[in-house]
Amino acid sequence: MRFCFGDRGARMIAIQRGGTLIVYTRRVEDMLEADSGREHRWRAEAMNLGAASIVVALKAHLRDRFMRGVVGMGMAMINFAGLGKSYGSVDAVRDLTFSVGRGEVFGFLGPNGAGKTTTIRMLMGILVPSAGHITVDGLDCQADRVAVKRRVGYLPDSPLFYDFLRGREILEFVGEMHGQSRGVANRNAERLLREFGLDEASEEYAVNYSMGMKKKLGLACALIHDPQVLVLDEPTNGLDPRAAREVQNRLHACAEAGKTIFLSTHLLDMAERLCSRLGIIHQGELVGLGALAELQANVEAGGSLEEVFLKLTESADEPAPLQAAV
Repeated sequence: MRFCFGDRGARMIAIQRGGTLIVYTRRVEDMLEADSGREHRWRAEAMNLGAASIVVALKAHLRDRFMRGVVGMGMAMINFAGLGKSYGSVDAVRDLTFSVGRGEVFGFLGPNGAGKTTTIRMLMGILVPSAGHITVDGLDCQADRVAVKRRVGYLPDSPLFYDFLRGREILEFVGEMHGQSRGVANRNAERLLREFGLDEASEEYAVNYSMGMKKKLGLACALIHDPQVLVLDEPTNGLDPRAAREVQNRLHACAEAGKTIFLSTHLLDMAERLCSRLGIIHQGELVGLGALAELQANVEAGGSLEEVFLKLTESADEPAPLQAAV
């Protein structure tokens, strides 16, 4: 059993060896001080309390102290605290606790079915958590979801539009829904259509848009009210290489402008290029958190992001690779 946790310098690795659980951690207090860096090792005997329970307790302890420090310093824009979502006896998401700093580009990675979209839907107030909560800029994503939406631009995996509204009309409608006057919404729509190369298709009905055009229109809708935060679920999924590069360039410009970006993607090269920190989720649990260099040091020294990802998301019940016949 191995768990890797790293967040702005705070790291923890728990490794079970027989009946002994060894936990290596850098103290959160040290991380918050200029002279951070001292390593500590904790030993816990897995007796009546199982090793897995000890890991959960240590994770909760360290993360709670880290979260209090980050929030107190005014650094966090998005906070996940003990987040969980269950469907009957099935836990789709379990005990997610981490933060995303202001102006940070955070990559949220995981295999299909790991819980990424479920987490994002809870972040957007679409799904109600079974446990824990999320805040954006100090606002609860359930109790204050209207105020949260004023601060967030959201691009779902498969954006849906009214088929017989024109691209321009859709953008203007979204702008007015965010409280913009008709004139302001019209000017913002024209500007975004031009920037995304959709100006020539602005009077075309959405039903006739290609997948790439719909993705770009969806991103324009997410940006029309100039939000502080962007939440993007697979923004380049289904796009051809040119359209994908255009979307990535736009996200890079948003990051340079200081926006906080929460990005879910299967494209590891894009995550490596754009994201300052990464969270890796597997079977509903966070199994890796930190900058790429931290994850590499803790999981696969000198390895690529792909190697780190595969290492952290491997399952004990996965079949062994097939061997060539001799």
